[in-house]
Amino acid sequence: MSHPISPQPGPSRPGASSVKPSAPPVQGAVLGSFSEYEGAQRLVDRLADAEFEVQKITIIGKDLVNVERVVQRLSYPKVALSAAMTGMTMGLLIGIGFALFLPDHSWMHVLPMMVIGACLWVIMNVIGYARQRGKRDFVSQSQIVASSYDVVCEPDAAASARALLARGPQGPGTPQSTDAPQERSGPGAPQGPDTRKGPPPSEGPFDERSF
Repeated sequence: MSHPISPQPGPSRPGASSVKPSAPPVQGAVLGSFSEYEGAQRLVDRLADAEFEVQKITIIGKDLVNVERVVQRLSYPKVALSAAMTGMTMGLLIGIGFALFLPDHSWMHVLPMMVIGACLWVIMNVIGYARQRGKRDFVSQSQIVASSYDVVCEPDAAASARALLARGPQGPGTPQSTDAPQERSGPGAPQGPDTRKGPPPSEGPFDERSF
């Protein structure tokens, strides 16, 4: 009889990367699938408004893609201007701190600190940009998006979640509309057949009399 051989931990080698086991997939019932995140968010908001235990809900994004949008092209003037603005802001904060905590409470330190901060930031950023040697002459913003989003609920609460979603946008205290017509009273109410009158006269032979 053969037995499965379990792998034994061996000695670690230099440069070998340790692979950690991934987290188990989320188990549960899918309440809805959406192509945009806003749709999944609205579904969870509906459950939250109905006082559902939203901690049992998980939003899963499928087929994650890293989208990098290019904002603008970099140049030495743009790098220097952006660095100067950042340095002046940092110098302003440091100068205000000196003015508040020094014994003489002098505000004369604010302007020199702004100038010093602008100069230092311009020098550091321009040197850093020059060291790239034109390899990245643009500014971009990265964002991770998914092709679809699934709203998954734990199995023990899936039935109650579906029941709350089946009610639609109306809350528990909102009266539901019925298909049966309701009777109204008043001058504008439709009048039905008059049942107070007696039955119509029976059709019998005409009694001809002379007067």
